[in-house]
Order: sequence, then structure tokens, then C-alpha cells
Amino acid sequence: LWSNLTFSVAKTIKQALPMVRAGGLELVLLDKNLPDGKGPSLISEIKAHNPSCAILILTSDRLDDSIVEDLAAGASDYLHKTSHIASDLLGRIMVARSR
Repeated sequence: LWSNLTFSVAKTIKQALPMVRAGGLELVLLDKNLPDGKGPSLISEIKAHNPSCAILILTSDRLDDSIVEDLAAGASDYLHKTSHIASDLLGRIMVARSR
């Protein structure tokens, strides 16, 4: 699963934008709340430059209308931040990469 993967980290929207615009992304783990804004505001930008990219939204929020909106905007799935996040994340990454 992890062979031939390259990981990049952006802690803010400002840091993420150059990576997104460079293209070539296959999977983005996008936190819903970033220090400089709402992570899902990047969904349309990610899809514009990386049309087949899977986007997993990470959130501590309960399921609400904004999560449904994020999925409608192009996010592939969402993952609730819990104590089981590591095993949940691995499963979601495998599913997202297989689509």
C-alpha cells in the first residue's frame, strides 16, 4: 500500500495551494478546520488541478449539513477524528485509491 507513495504536508491553505496547483495529487487528507480557513474551501481548487484526486475530509464535527455539502462538492469521504482514526484512515485510504 505505501510503496511508491510520496507524502507532502501543508499545515495551512496558503501552504497547500502551490501543491494543489502543481497537479499530480492522487489523495488529499483535508482537515475541515485549518489555521487560516476552512479546508473544504480547497475542494474545487483540488478538483480543478487534480480531477481524479480522492479527497478525505478529517473532522471532529458531527455529521451535519456542511459535511454533506463537502461530499456534494467533490470530497470522496469523511473521517471523524476518534481514538480509532489510524485503522479507520488506513481502510478509507485503500478504498479511495481503488476508485
